[in-house]
Amino acid sequence: MESKYLMQSKYLKYKNKYLNLRKKIKYLVGGNILLRVENSRRIIERLERIELTKCINSFKIEDKIGSELIEIERILGSGVNGEALSIILKGPEPITVAVKTIPISKNDYDNFTRYRDGIDVISPLAEIKALEICTQYVFNQKSPHFNITYKHLLCNNCKYVDEKVQNLSFNDVFLETYKEKLNEIKKANAIKEGNSIKRGYKIKDIQQFNNIDEHIIDQYCIYIFNEKADGDMSNLINDTLSFNNLKIYLFQIFSALNLCYIEDEMSHHDLHSKNILYVNDEYNDVDHDLYNIVIETDDKSNRETIPVKLPLNGKMLRIWDFGKVNVQNRIHIIKSSYFRENKRERFSKDVEKFLGNGEGGLLDNQYINSNREFREFIEAIRQKYIENGYYNLMKYLIEKINEINVTCVTERNKYNFL
Repeated sequence: MESKYLMQSKYLKYKNKYLNLRKKIKYLVGGNILLRVENSRRIIERLERIELTKCINSFKIEDKIGSELIEIERILGSGVNGEALSIILKGPEPITVAVKTIPISKNDYDNFTRYRDGIDVISPLAEIKALEICTQYVFNQKSPHFNITYKHLLCNNCKYVDEKVQNLSFNDVFLETYKEKLNEIKKANAIKEGNSIKRGYKIKDIQQFNNIDEHIIDQYCIYIFNEKADGDMSNLINDTLSFNNLKIYLFQIFSALNLCYIEDEMSHHDLHSKNILYVNDEYNDVDHDLYNIVIETDDKSNRETIPVKLPLNGKMLRIWDFGKVNVQNRIHIIKSSYFRENKRERFSKDVEKFLGNGEGGLLDNQYINSNREFREFIEAIRQKYIENGYYNLMKYLIEKINEINVTCVTERNKYNFL
C-alpha cells in the first residue's frame, strides 16, 4: 500500500498539472478579438491534422502521426438530437473546445458532398454553412457575438457518451415517424403524382421513405467543433441582473442580428436564451469596445453608420445553434417554408421569439416579467421593430447604451460592420 506522503505527493502533482492546464485553456477564451482570432486559427490548424478513426467517446481520435489527441472533459448537454461535449485537445498547449454531435440518415451521409454546394440543404448542413458565415464575421472583426466554428467531420460509427442518448433507438423513432406520415397521407387521399400533399410532402418523399434502409439514423452523425462557452444567457437572467447589464446584453445580441440582416439577409428562426452563449470576458485597463454600427431601412432608402462605445461588463454573448437558419438565395432547409416568407416576416420572428413570452423568450422569465422597468424596455424594443425594423430598433438601443457609456475613455477592440 502506498504511504500517505506518497499519495499526497501524487495528488499535488496532479492538482498542479490540472491547474496549469486550466490556466492555459482559460487564456484562450479572452475578449481581445485579435487574440481570439489568432488562437482560433491555430486551433483550426491543429484540427486539420485529425483523422477520425473512431468515435469521440472511444478516446481514439488521433492526429496523422498516430498520437491520442482528445480527452473528454464533460457533457454539456444531450437529447434525442445528439449531445454536446467539452473536450480537450491534448499536447504542449492543451486547448478546450466544444463538439456538437448531430445524428443524420445514411442517405444524407452518402450525399453530404453533393448537398454541400446546393441551396436546398438538410438542417445540419445549413447550420454548418451559417456557422462558417458567422465565423468570418468574427475573423473580419465585424462582430464578436458569434461562436467560431473550427471544423466539422462526418462519422459512420457514431456512439454517445451519455448512455441515455446511446440507448435511444433512432431507428424506432424514424420508423414510427415514417408510419405516421404515411398514414396521414393515405387518410388525406392525396397521393397524386406531382401534387402537394398534407404538410408539404410530395409523392417523391414517399418513394424515398419506401427505401427505408437509406434512412437509418442510429450510426451516422456530424461532429461540429466550436468555441466552448461558460454558459447560456438563461444563466444570466436572475435577481442579480441590473438594468444597465440588460441594455448591454440586448445591444450585443441585436447588433449581431442586425449584421446578419444587412450583410446576408440571414435569419436564425430559433433564437431564445439557451441558444445565446456567454463567455466570461476578463479585461484590464480598458472600459469599452467601439462598434461602428451600420443601420438601414427595409427599403434601403436610408443608411447610416453610428459609432457606439459599448461598456464592458465581464460577459461576452454569442449566438449559436443555427439548425433552422435561412439565408436569402443561399441557404434553404429542405421542407422548410421560411424562405417563402417576405423579409420582414422572417426577421420579425427572430425578434418576437427572443423577446416574447414563449419558451426561452425574455418575457417568459419570471424575474424579467416581474420587473416593470425591464418589461417596458423590452416592449419598447418590440414596438421600435414594428415601426421600422432593425433601423428603429438599433437607434433606440444605441440611445440607451449612450446613457451609460459617458465615462468610457479607454478602447479595447474596434468592430467595423462593413
